[in-house]
Amino acid sequence: MARWRAVKVFVVLLIGVLVLFGGVRVYAWTWTHRPFEVESEDGSKVFAFVPTNMHTPIQVGTTVRMGVYYNTEPRKLAYRVNLAVADMPLGERNLVFSECFRYMAYIPAWAWENTTAIEFYRDGILLKEYRVNDLIRYPDALTIGWLPPGVWWEDWERRSFNIETNQLSITTFDGAFPFTSRPVGGRTFVFDITTGEIVARSTNTTLPILGVLVAIIAFASHRSHKKRKALQNLSEQPNLAK
Repeated sequence: MARWRAVKVFVVLLIGVLVLFGGVRVYAWTWTHRPFEVESEDGSKVFAFVPTNMHTPIQVGTTVRMGVYYNTEPRKLAYRVNLAVADMPLGERNLVFSECFRYMAYIPAWAWENTTAIEFYRDGILLKEYRVNDLIRYPDALTIGWLPPGVWWEDWERRSFNIETNQLSITTFDGAFPFTSRPVGGRTFVFDITTGEIVARSTNTTLPILGVLVAIIAFASHRSHKKRKALQNLSEQPNLAK
């Protein structure tokens, strides 16, 4: 009995390790969507997403209908928005609105190479779209994740939006993971969400992390060797006191 229990524990741990390090790919291609709302700064408008049946997954290729409403009683539709959000969750973090709520940026929860990275809308009409390959210098250096699925191309913790200037700042990873042979740091893009145009960009290039580690180890080894050599020379010198 004890041996069987140990075998079961080992199997569970093995599966966990395989999933964690990519030995087993976990696919989750259908999602049940939950309704949510985003209210404008002045409270006059609200973006509302209310799926027909939040317990039924949205099928592949389905365009979900949602919209911006005047925040009155009853609410009146200002314009509809069509986003292809099947197979991925949609939430407030994926959307950025201007103060007037006429302009919107949509950043999908995840993406693959050459799929949509960011879209810009005016009154629900698509203005401009950028794909991952448009923003990434080295798409083949990106780390692929399975939970969630897709490539990790955006450093979302550094995302920022200036509602006064309507400028959205996004920083890419661009191979900025340990032990990559590519430059680390990615690029920062500043978009005008009223046009979708890039108004500024910068490259944050530093040495690859692997190169930095090798340099540190080599320097420490060199210092240690010099110190040992100096001590050896000192011990070989004749004792002048005698």
